[in-house]
Amino acid sequence: PNFSKTGGSGTGALTYSILAGGTASNCALSTSAANAILTASTAGTCKVIAGIAGDSNYEQAISNAVTITFSATVPGVPTNLSAQAAQNQQVTLNWTAPANTGGAAITDYKIEYQECQPTQGGLFCSALQTFTHTASANTSIVVTGLTNSWTYTFQVSAVNSVGTGSPSDSSNAVRPSNVAGI
Repeated sequence: PNFSKTGGSGTGALTYSILAGGTASNCALSTSAANAILTASTAGTCKVIAGIAGDSNYEQAISNAVTITFSATVPGVPTNLSAQAAQNQQVTLNWTAPANTGGAAITDYKIEYQECQPTQGGLFCSALQTFTHTASANTSIVVTGLTNSWTYTFQVSAVNSVGTGSPSDSSNAVRPSNVAGI
């Protein structure tokens, strides 16, 4: 949320401060000035007070604490997705977790792939398909059940208790093979 000065009769500068006791992690104000923006790195609450300095006409004024609640959202986008043909009918994926978890722990990654099979006219590519796996917050996985000599690209989306975030950029194209080094 953004804060601004409204009302009041003092002429001193309006400032904001974070109070201890909130449940969100890393509550922070962009500035202590009147146009402050409050942020937090996890869902929960932050407590803020406002004050106006005293002057020759008015005494210092401090507000009651205001509690602001941050709700969790879907996570951000995973980055640095790479694919490497592992073994017969398998590809290993590695990626970097999103910097923004949405304020809730990442519980899984949705793995999607597109397979392209060679045809006389070039390649025929499928719509995106989802790889079914046991939920895991690990940032690598071996995708199994692929077809040798077909070309695959992948994308990964982070999942938390709120839902599924946006997918990563597509991986490099890979082709599993039952011949080592191909």
